Amino acid sequence: MERKSNTFYLFLTTHSLLIGLFPFFIPVYLWNKGWSIGSICFFISLTGLGFCLSLFIWDRLVRITSFRNIILISFLWETLLLLTLFLESNSGVIFISGLINGVYNCFFWVTNRLLFTQTITSKNSGKRFGNSQLIVTIFFKLGVLLGGYLLEQVSFQAVFVISASVCILGILLFIIQKDVTSPVLVSDSKHPIKLSEILTYKDQYHSKLMFSQDGFFLYLESYFWIISLYTIVQKNFWELGLVVITMIVIFSLIYILIKNIIDQLSVSLMYAVGVLLYLISWLLRGKMDQNLSILNLFLWLILITFFTSLFRLTLNKRFFDITKSVSSLRYIIIKSYYSQFYLAVYFGILGGISYLFTDSKLFFRFVYWIAALLSLLYLFYQPVKLKIDSRSMKRTEMNLH
Repeated sequence: MERKSNTFYLFLTTHSLLIGLFPFFIPVYLWNKGWSIGSICFFISLTGLGFCLSLFIWDRLVRITSFRNIILISFLWETLLLLTLFLESNSGVIFISGLINGVYNCFFWVTNRLLFTQTITSKNSGKRFGNSQLIVTIFFKLGVLLGGYLLEQVSFQAVFVISASVCILGILLFIIQKDVTSPVLVSDSKHPIKLSEILTYKDQYHSKLMFSQDGFFLYLESYFWIISLYTIVQKNFWELGLVVITMIVIFSLIYILIKNIIDQLSVSLMYAVGVLLYLISWLLRGKMDQNLSILNLFLWLILITFFTSLFRLTLNKRFFDITKSVSSLRYIIIKSYYSQFYLAVYFGILGGISYLFTDSKLFFRFVYWIAALLSLLYLFYQPVKLKIDSRSMKRTEMNLH
């Protein structure tokens, strides 16, 4: 277990730094280059498509090559993503980068989730996830600080050089590391998942419903919401970085406070409260604008960050508890196929709808209010039923990322 944890945390640390350096800024980078919200929607749609296509390859590679090679490939895709965005003079190349962004996300997120499931049990999944988020927070924050400063004060070329250097360092670290272990594949996951299995998949937890909408919500949080914040801070990369870091500090405090107790709480109640607060967070996003005072703006950001963080913690606990109770690899891959396919569909539709709006702010508000309604669908995601000691929760729940 310790060796598996070492591999997971080293992988998570290096990629958190890389994501903070530039991928986090992709939506505002494109927005700052004059891309319409419709074009960014199509970029996200291509990202979902690229993810699905590469997942087909990942699912086969993981069975015929060492897990070390899977990890090394993830760094190579990150470098290629930066390279395509570096060649920004060609708009066609930028759209190709949407596909490559999906490939990189696949090799990072699926690998990350699989590594994580090897480090947890149903009794510590909440705490473990909280610990992982604290690591993400530290290194992601460093990346955001450095990336925001370089994009605003220096150039994208500087970001490219530093990011490429981190990728090379990550590759070297995993080449020399002697204890990179491959996750154990359970008996029913020794063969690649077939299309018929994906299309007919159904379980008692209503996982498919959650899968089909979660990618959409994750990209609303990481793309649309980031663009909204960027416009609020007067289109300044550095100030955006500072705002996000403030939110991350709040995010960290929340995890420190509840990560050690979430596994002992009434998880059904916590999850229901988390969904309700998540709904409220989208309503707040829809009402937020530049006319708010600094004090009110800060208060709203704290509430949005707290509500979203609590929901994500309870959702991920439920997801990973279910993952541990079934075929881990199969469940993770099916989740990824559904979330990314519907990501491509939903944002393709949103890209078309966006051209009906002349004001991007009104479009964002429309999307955020729709998101508030759709967030209620998370309530259908059911927990695993396990018996725990009398002082613990009687039902251990699991869900996402």
